[in-house]
Amino acid sequence: MNCFKNLRISIKIGIILCSFSLPILVLLYFLIDTNDEAIAFAQKETQGNAYHKILENILQGSLNYKIAITQQDTSALAVASNTIDSGFTKLSNIQQKLGPTLQVTDQDLQMRKHNELNPIAIQTKWNNLKNYPTKDGCNDLIQNINDLITFIGNSSNLILDPDLDSYYLMDVTLCAMPAHQTRIADIIAYLIEHKNKKLTNVDKLFFALSAKFLTDADLNRITNDIETSLSEDHNFYGTSISLKSRLSPAQEKHKILLEPWIKQLNNLSADTIEDIPTNAIANGQLVYNSSFEYWFTAIDELDKLLNMRIKTLSHKKYSQLIASFAALFASIVLSLYIMSLITRPIKKSLNILQDMAIGAGNLSQRLRVETKD
Repeated sequence: MNCFKNLRISIKIGIILCSFSLPILVLLYFLIDTNDEAIAFAQKETQGNAYHKILENILQGSLNYKIAITQQDTSALAVASNTIDSGFTKLSNIQQKLGPTLQVTDQDLQMRKHNELNPIAIQTKWNNLKNYPTKDGCNDLIQNINDLITFIGNSSNLILDPDLDSYYLMDVTLCAMPAHQTRIADIIAYLIEHKNKKLTNVDKLFFALSAKFLTDADLNRITNDIETSLSEDHNFYGTSISLKSRLSPAQEKHKILLEPWIKQLNNLSADTIEDIPTNAIANGQLVYNSSFEYWFTAIDELDKLLNMRIKTLSHKKYSQLIASFAALFASIVLSLYIMSLITRPIKKSLNILQDMAIGAGNLSQRLRVETKD
């Protein structure tokens, strides 16, 4: 305390200035840290999307492979096999880059008791399937891929997305659409297996339930998600220019193909129907193809929403830094000016008193009082 008393008044004022500036700097630090966390959160979501895009290619190839097995179409098997091989090559590359970040490592998967989701284990399963193609083996592979998609959604923060527009779009790309695509492929395979057979009550029940799931679990859910995403878009980080212009046509195209097929499947459950129409499989294939077009459009738009968030948060971060340092600089300049107003008269008075003390001063000098106190 005595040390503070012995300091010059200019230094005392400087210390007071620093004491008032310190809380501002601490507050700025926490603001920037919170902003950085939000940016890192969104960046991790984009990494999850990048990983998911490759898994979606593998899923599409695997579903095609299942359909080809059912059809016993060797040329289609070869095409699907090439698609899957290419997908696993890309998966190996992105695994090296993003695997540790997204917790897709041996240690992380073992800790969570998901060893079967190791990309190497899944690829090994695929290599075995190529040598001995079976429908059960294909179903097992598809299940693993869908489970890994779900895992990536959890580990990449996608499932925890904080904004309504991107959250509901995420629900389409991560949850609803992969299940929808798998269901369509299952129905197509079932149609192929029973196309030359008389329909039993079990078959009719399958088609009735399939139509119900396609309507309630898929079509209604996806439609509601897209509508919510579009309606909420303007409330978060600005309106995306391409969201409505690209999603709405993709949604409408898929809906136009899906609804008649659902009706056709419902008709197959009627008592009067005994055979599967020849165009049921072709109609299903059109729905199946459009679902993947729809998915890739949706995932691109989700990436755009996430990048808009990252850009806006980054701009906000730098704006906060600039505004805070500008305010700090202004306060320093103002403090220095106030300091000079205080210390200049004191120094002047001190010089006069020192002159008088040593006998060289002019005793007729007066100390001017310039304040209005």
